[in-house]
Amino acid sequence: MHTKREYLDQLAGLIRQRYNCEAVHRRTAVVEEKFEDGTSWKGEVEVFFLAEHPARRCYVWESKREGEREVFMKLEALPNIIGPATAVRAVLEKKAKVRG
Repeated sequence: MHTKREYLDQLAGLIRQRYNCEAVHRRTAVVEEKFEDGTSWKGEVEVFFLAEHPARRCYVWESKREGEREVFMKLEALPNIIGPATAVRAVLEKKAKVRG
């Protein structure tokens, strides 16, 4: 079992690898998104500030399904991605389109 600090350090490392910039954890946001088709998602999204990157923030969360862990990262991108909830919604909508 990892501590919260170890988990956040691991996420910061993933951001560093993917976006080639330093990431500083700012807060944890609880997000609950419900869709018209009845599906929903609830969980914690970690908010990181980015250094020397055009996007100021990165929103990161994980999903566990059947023992598999999947980490999602979404950069802040105005006007569509303006916070943790819109980041989650964008990823879930994209996944729904791929399935549908």
